[in-house]
Amino acid sequence: MDRNQLQHIFSEIGISILKNDNFIREDKGYYENFNQIELDGEQWVFFEMNFEQRPRPKKENKKTFYNETEAINYFFLKTLKKEYASSKIHQTNKSVSKINSIEGLKHYFQQVGIPEEYYSMSTTKPQILYTEIIDNKIIVSYLDENKQKRFNTIPLEVRRGIFVMYKLTYGFYLLKKIEKEFIDKGILTKNFTDEDVEVFIK
Repeated sequence: MDRNQLQHIFSEIGISILKNDNFIREDKGYYENFNQIELDGEQWVFFEMNFEQRPRPKKENKKTFYNETEAINYFFLKTLKKEYASSKIHQTNKSVSKINSIEGLKHYFQQVGIPEEYYSMSTTKPQILYTEIIDNKIIVSYLDENKQKRFNTIPLEVRRGIFVMYKLTYGFYLLKKIEKEFIDKGILTKNFTDEDVEVFIK
């Protein structure tokens, strides 16, 4: 992802950023936490500025990149994830907390418009959230383009497993929705990779 793609997408979805040749960061108010990438010699560094560590703010979760486009892509995913976690996913947490069965969650997904192409309880497919029930415990995995487990949860109690399945699936759905919208508009030129999905939903 380059600067123009980042600016275009964030402008359309309402995320404000500040940038110059040496940095890009979220445009936040005083003492609000923000994400930033900055040029440090030959490398780009991503970090989260945490103002809760007063009196001295702290740079957390640093990650180094050797080119600007990789750093921008990571900044995009982490910033979009933070925005959506607070404005979209969090808003539905109370409704999901009342669900106590897989069938109930499937019905909820239908209500909020998440198609079955993003999740499965029986069939393994490329790029999907796959749920298994083993010994009355739930394990949720992300299957990559080769139908291999990219990551998976530990065995979870049913209610906890349902919530984690919802959270991962809904995040995946939101990312794929952004992908489709901006590919259709000609802003993005390729799909998000399995690495991108993992950064966004995990």
